[in-house]
Amino acid sequence: MGFKARERKRKKRAATTAAQRTARASGSSAGKWWLTIATRDGCCARCGGIFRVGREIVYRHRPMASMCCACAEADPTITPKPSLRWERGRRKARS
Repeated sequence: MGFKARERKRKKRAATTAAQRTARASGSSAGKWWLTIATRDGCCARCGGIFRVGREIVYRHRPMASMCCACAEADPTITPKPSLRWERGRRKARS
């Protein structure tokens, strides 16, 4: 691997790290809805239905709320983004 390729790799890694640092400091992702897998038992904030560990839920960190996928799909204002945990779980389920 040549010097230029290593330099490009270092710059890319530095830019990624800086972007992650600013995103975490600003808290911009705390108010977004995330499609994720439940790590503990809970209930839906809207319908009160129970969800168990391992089920798909829609989650927001601030203000904290968890919903079942059916309630989240019924609300047009909620557009959840898949979380890393959800993507990893899907990858394991496929293989």
